[in-house]
Amino acid sequence: MFGVVVFIMDLAVSLGRRRTLRRLRRASVGRIASASPYEEARPGVAETSRSVAERAAEMVRTLRGSPSEIELEMCALGYQRCTEDVLRLARMVEEQRARCGVLRRLLLELYMIRASAALCRVREAFPESAERINH
Repeated sequence: MFGVVVFIMDLAVSLGRRRTLRRLRRASVGRIASASPYEEARPGVAETSRSVAERAAEMVRTLRGSPSEIELEMCALGYQRCTEDVLRLARMVEEQRARCGVLRRLLLELYMIRASAALCRVREAFPESAERINH
C-alpha cells in the first residue's frame, strides 16, 4: 500500500500536478477508510443539461425508426427520467442565479433552454398512439 502511494506521488510530481500532490499529502488512513465507494458527486448544471440532451437525442433516434412496444415503453420511462432531471436542473439554476453575474446567468439560461428543447423534441417524436406519454 505504501509503495502505491509513493508511486502515485512520484507520478504526480513528474506530471507537475501540484494539486494532486497536496490532496495526497492530506489523505490519511482514517479519511480513506471512511470514504464510501458508493458516494457519487452530484452533477452540476452543465453536466445535467448535457446528459438530458444526450438521452433525448437517443430517444428521438429510436422513436424516428419503427420502435417496438418495448422500445416505446423504454422511451416513455426515459422521458419521465429526463423530465425529473429538467425539474432538478431548474431548481439548481434558480439556486445559482441569485449569486452569480450576468454572463453566468446567461449561460445558466442556455443550459436550461438546451435541456427543455431536447425534451420537447422527444415529446414531438412520440407517435400519436403512445397513450402513456400523451396523457
